[in-house]
Amino acid sequence: MRPPNRFISILLVLVLLFASRWFYMTGSDFVIDGDESIMGLMAKHFLQGKELPLFFYGQSYGFAFIEVLFISAVYSFIGVSGIALKIAMLILFAIGLTFFYLTLYELNEKRNSWLIIIVTTLLALAPSWAIWAMKARGGYHTAFAFSFLTTFLLFNKSVNRKAITSVFVGLLVVLIYQSQPLWLVGLLPLIVYQYLNKTNWKSGINVLLGLCIGYVAFIILKSGMSSFWSPSVVSWERLSDFNLMTFVEQVFKSLTGSYYYGAFIEPDLSTKIVTWIYMGAIGLSIIWIAVEIVTKRKSTDKLSIFLFVSVILSISYFTIVNQNAFRYLLPLQGFLLLLMFYGLRKVRYKAAVVSVLTVMVFISAYSVYSFRDFAYIEKSTITDVVEVAEKQDVKYVFCEGGLLQWQLIFYSNESIIARYRGMTDRYQPYIDTVNAAFFRSDPGVGLVGYMPPKLDTTKYNVTIINDEFFLVKSPTRELLETGGFKLE
Repeated sequence: MRPPNRFISILLVLVLLFASRWFYMTGSDFVIDGDESIMGLMAKHFLQGKELPLFFYGQSYGFAFIEVLFISAVYSFIGVSGIALKIAMLILFAIGLTFFYLTLYELNEKRNSWLIIIVTTLLALAPSWAIWAMKARGGYHTAFAFSFLTTFLLFNKSVNRKAITSVFVGLLVVLIYQSQPLWLVGLLPLIVYQYLNKTNWKSGINVLLGLCIGYVAFIILKSGMSSFWSPSVVSWERLSDFNLMTFVEQVFKSLTGSYYYGAFIEPDLSTKIVTWIYMGAIGLSIIWIAVEIVTKRKSTDKLSIFLFVSVILSISYFTIVNQNAFRYLLPLQGFLLLLMFYGLRKVRYKAAVVSVLTVMVFISAYSVYSFRDFAYIEKSTITDVVEVAEKQDVKYVFCEGGLLQWQLIFYSNESIIARYRGMTDRYQPYIDTVNAAFFRSDPGVGLVGYMPPKLDTTKYNVTIINDEFFLVKSPTRELLETGGFKLE
């Protein structure tokens, strides 16, 4: 049976992408985390004309303006909400997925096939992206979309001959670097491959021109920008503690997509099955490339080598970053599927391959469905804190949770302004607002913390919320300073 045309093919994959996430977004425990709350507030401030948030608040990296544009656009249609935030991210992910499909189409010499449709569907339903396809974390979706826009431009013979395309590729590299540079590790080998094959040296010069334009533009954009949060991500010292079995285990956990920040959440069987298949694909690709080099030598397909290097590099850098930051391995999935497609597109028994991959699609679909109740905390726990605070007319909160503070602000639609312990944070106006309320003895000041209280709250009127949080109204300076809150 002939596959449908490109438009219908892409449409079918995108419909499946959105439908598969609907169960999660309409679940009772659907909740956005602290970092997503920051993104949601950034988009709201942009829509209100209060801020022009180019980067994730408090950072001079994590270019997030593209995400802000998408979120604020959805806000303008359906209002400020967690659902709107997730829909916006799915739309941006869908754009990247479309360019991934078009890249496969170019690699297949502009011939549509069921293999292209199925491999694109596998990316849409990959466990590693089950939750992350909807997660707003500043730069990740921009890097995803721009990376596959770049691969499409690289392999589209009708456009990659043009000088402007090479300049644009250079500019995209800078945008990806500023958004989330982890994608460049897998992307750069493909860029190198394409421009090594060009006999016209001017193409390389044009790429450098694009790099320079982007570099200068971001120097200007970053001038005077806050760098409150600037963690060390890469550490070569981690190589001295390298353990192969631990490394394989961490890669597996990352590909399951079943984690919250650095905490792994045990996935269901379907997710484990799909993940082990991908782990096996990595091992088989090593064998395949080794056989290619040994048996064919000079006739070895060079692109297969560069795609393989792309995958290996996308795994290798995980040895020098925090392996509990599972999200750092998100780029691997797309580059692995590119390699799988390129290796499978010319196999003799293509019908059998398509049949096997179709079964994998169904298992992957159930895997995504199994994330429908994925939660690290019940949504009602957060909203109940907001409700109790509002009933007690608490509008300014000192919060013991560095991420919880943002959720309280977002879910209260900024009727509650919260701050953490330090005198500086990602968005300074919030700290200044809470401090001003405290020093003018505003009766709407409160302290929110985790149960059980680590402070002596016996002298205060304490409200316990769902046995997880407590609220103290009108806390004293002594109580706050004992709790580690800096007031001056």
